[in-house]
Amino acid sequence: EFVNNFSQENILESYIKRIFSTHIGATLVEKSLIERNNIFFTPGCICGEDIEFIYKIMASGSCGIVPYNLMIYRKRKSSVTNSGNKVNMTLADLNCKYRSIEFIELFKPLNYTKLVKILNNYIIFTKADLLYKLVKSGNLFSSNISINTSDYLTDLKKSINLPNISFSKRIKFLITYLIISIINKNFTF
Repeated sequence: EFVNNFSQENILESYIKRIFSTHIGATLVEKSLIERNNIFFTPGCICGEDIEFIYKIMASGSCGIVPYNLMIYRKRKSSVTNSGNKVNMTLADLNCKYRSIEFIELFKPLNYTKLVKILNNYIIFTKADLLYKLVKSGNLFSSNISINTSDYLTDLKKSINLPNISFSKRIKFLITYLIISIINKNFTF
């Protein structure tokens, strides 16, 4: 029995906003949908490839939700998401979001401009949060982290005005912006 409380236009939006969740092990997909829309896992992707795959499936075909827990997901301490460099994992996740946006813009589901805006806001927030954590830990200019600081500063500035961001996060992002701007000697607001 499928529950279609979500219209086809907003099922992906609801998933992106985490109104409901699923994972790749609980997803059934027709092979013809995958082949017809050329949807595959991204080779070399270390984080977020399953979410990217689900975004693409939801953007390209008809979906339904079974309202029962059919699987129990257990995260092991040694799993990829619990180990490794969190910065590199975040950067890989951001790349998955960028690829998802490209796919959504190519496929153009009914509400694709809204979906792209939601994902772009997620990217802006994640980049701002990453910069905040790097500044807080003192690892911003670490040799093993390669990010374009000026690109991130632009998004950090945008993040201060994102909707649904707590006041404390806005202050943290503003302080992070000021610190990095002072370090880079390019303060503009």
